[in-house]
Amino acid sequence: MKLKGIDVSHHQGTIDWNKVKGQIDYAILSIGYGDNITSQDDKQFHRNAKECARLGIPFGVYIYSYAKSKTQAKSEADHVLRLIKGYKLDYPVYYDLEDAGTTGKCSNKLIADMAEIFCNAIEKAGYWAGIYANTSWFTNKLTDARFNKWVKWVAQYNTTCTYKGKHDMWQYASDGRVNGISGNVDMNYCYVDYPGLINPKANITKPSKPKPSTDSKEEKKMDYIIQYSNAVDQNIAEVMADRLNCPTINCLRPYAYYGQYKTVIAVGEAKNKSGYTNVLIQGKDKEEILDKAIAYCKKLGR
Repeated sequence: MKLKGIDVSHHQGTIDWNKVKGQIDYAILSIGYGDNITSQDDKQFHRNAKECARLGIPFGVYIYSYAKSKTQAKSEADHVLRLIKGYKLDYPVYYDLEDAGTTGKCSNKLIADMAEIFCNAIEKAGYWAGIYANTSWFTNKLTDARFNKWVKWVAQYNTTCTYKGKHDMWQYASDGRVNGISGNVDMNYCYVDYPGLINPKANITKPSKPKPSTDSKEEKKMDYIIQYSNAVDQNIAEVMADRLNCPTINCLRPYAYYGQYKTVIAVGEAKNKSGYTNVLIQGKDKEEILDKAIAYCKKLGR
């Protein structure tokens, strides 16, 4: 999979999204920069977001960080959450770490601490969190193991991306041209179907109460139900559910009908496992869990 996208900010001015739509698969929109101050909002964000929503263009967002402390990192997360409230995002919220004069002067540990505070706040609000940086930053500054918990968007203006770490999106040019945008625009490739992962088709969450059997035969059991306990695990559970054509359920809800299913699958955290669970899919991060979930479905021919 190789989806073509752009990332834009107020620097692109007023974009004619009607013209842009047919040339891209997705867009990543700037919400602005730094602390949660309205003067630092991207002046084109709301227009860009509303146009993408109107035209059905899948989009995510990014914020340019100037954080030098954990307090500022939390403020930057609040900045994002204030602006994206009410929008349905089909791509992650990216934390743009590249400013040499501020964040770049912090220790690698502090940068990781700030990223963790930011990403935790974003994920707690129910969104996917990711990190944007160039290959130099990913190689020399973003070295803490915690960065493996979040999806990565790598910037390298080249014919190929030479970054060896796992990444889902590559910003390959800053001088792209797209009809509907005056001047240059950043160009990207994405290798993950984020719209299908983040906003999958709705699944049945509870089967109807079984009717008493009218004959002596044992009532036929349904094949699968998938448990989850948080927003990230729910997204992965629903990807599986699309493949297996089965319901999902939050394991924290009381539920009396697990006995109707041949296989009860728990995704993600171990606490998802119930007395009925006979398949547990886990990994060190959401990407590994997703890979294992899809592999399990493929083994079943789904």
